[in-house]
Amino acid sequence: MNGVAPMGTNDHASLHRAAVAFEGFFHGLMLRTMRKSVHEGSRFHGGSGERVFRGMQDGLLAERMAEGGGLGIAKMIEEQLGSRLDTRG
Repeated sequence: MNGVAPMGTNDHASLHRAAVAFEGFFHGLMLRTMRKSVHEGSRFHGGSGERVFRGMQDGLLAERMAEGGGLGIAKMIEEQLGSRLDTRG
């Protein structure tokens, strides 16, 4: 069995979506790590509700950062792998 499914006729669009999703995942990891490094005082901490909201907020922020170009990871992935799509026979 082949582990890689053949791509459809819209290879570049699929590659773009996957690259942006990967960069969004990376941004999410970065944001979660940054939040863990900040000490939360008990006076202004909102408990479990705040943690849930922050997780949702960070997820959305990570998506938007990736869609806006972010660190350029998605662009690099597309440049590296896109050339392989063009030469594939």
